[in-house]
Amino acid sequence: MKEALYRSGTRAVRASLTEAVTGGALPADLDVDLAVDQLHGPLFFRRLVANRTFDLDYVREVLDEFLRGHAAKPAHQQGTS
Repeated sequence: MKEALYRSGTRAVRASLTEAVTGGALPADLDVDLAVDQLHGPLFFRRLVANRTFDLDYVREVLDEFLRGHAAKPAHQQGTS
């Protein structure tokens, strides 16, 4: 049951991530399961552990930080440090 809830609760994010990988906006080797955890983790922690609320600006911050760390490099930059 927990797995079914997890899958249904992350379906939209998972689909968006997969589409971004297919479209080249995110790296082809992106671990989608880990990415889902990285995006949802801060929200769950803030609400369930810290007992704090969050607004759309906070969600955007989490997403922007994720994208800064995971954006696909242009083809001419791949393979370089």
